[in-house]
Amino acid sequence: HFDAGRDALDAAKQAKLDLQKAPADQKVALQEKMAQSGATAVTELQAAEKAAPNNDPNLHVVLAKLGDAYETTGKYEDAVGAYQKAIALKPENAGYYNNLGNNLARAGKTQEAMAAYEKSASLDPANAASAWRNAGIVLFNANLMKEAIQPLKKSIEIDPKSPQAWYLLGASLVNTMGFKQEGGKIIPILEPGTVEAYEKCIELDSNGPYGAQARDGLEQLKAMGLGIETKIKTRPAKKP
Repeated sequence: HFDAGRDALDAAKQAKLDLQKAPADQKVALQEKMAQSGATAVTELQAAEKAAPNNDPNLHVVLAKLGDAYETTGKYEDAVGAYQKAIALKPENAGYYNNLGNNLARAGKTQEAMAAYEKSASLDPANAASAWRNAGIVLFNANLMKEAIQPLKKSIEIDPKSPQAWYLLGASLVNTMGFKQEGGKIIPILEPGTVEAYEKCIELDSNGPYGAQARDGLEQLKAMGLGIETKIKTRPAKKP
């Protein structure tokens, strides 16, 4: 059951990757494959959990894979439960706490998610930057921009060379801008560090995708009439 569940989970993940670059006429088939493989993974891994004796030293691996399968099928609350069981058996595993944090965040339990990421970072200091960056990514993707700022800053403090973290920090700060009214105009108030975050991203990823998105972000800020000055060239003006 474990082997069958693992294989089905791999197939579901591959279908998800293929879906991102598939032409329109192949998307429905890949979506169906992803759903079917994900459901099979859950069923088989549930059976593996039931079949395993309580003292099986590998039961935590089965539970972690089951959590992964639940996550792949969008059952985040169930994934949380599976990872919590795995952690109870293997409390020193930083990766389990990281994955628990991912699913707590997707389930809307932000405070609990941050506690899980904190634990992951403390158990594995060498990869703490990755844990906090992952926290920021999950929160950003969940449109929790304000909540994403602090973990992204923590990640950057440890590893200041991640263009992804700098871009997401800049974008999160943009999306938490305040506004004030002057006369008949509504004036945006730029959060401190926004421009610097974008500039740092461009410096680290000048020709990459995050650098390109950061340049677009700076252009959008300039278009808002904020009168910002940057050290980075965005794009040359088009000839008339």
